[in-house]
Amino acid sequence: MKSTTPEAEWHQLPGTMREGEPRDADVLLDFLMKHRGHLRVWRPDTAQTRELQFLVEDRRQLVDEKTRCLNRRTQRLKLLAGTHPLP
Repeated sequence: MKSTTPEAEWHQLPGTMREGEPRDADVLLDFLMKHRGHLRVWRPDTAQTRELQFLVEDRRQLVDEKTRCLNRRTQRLKLLAGTHPLP
């Protein structure tokens, strides 16, 4: 039976770093040092913002549903016009 340390087992997990790969902290530090002026503080959404997001999403779904219905009706009318031409 092969004995391994917890560190060795951790390095065998998918998505973990191998030797020679850049460390996340180093990449983040480099980004912070070069682009600090472009970053802004994260602020969680307010209750009003979340409500607005839900309302906008609901409206988008309703518009999409309306478009689907109109497209179905148009397609049916085209099919009917082909089978029953107007005089």
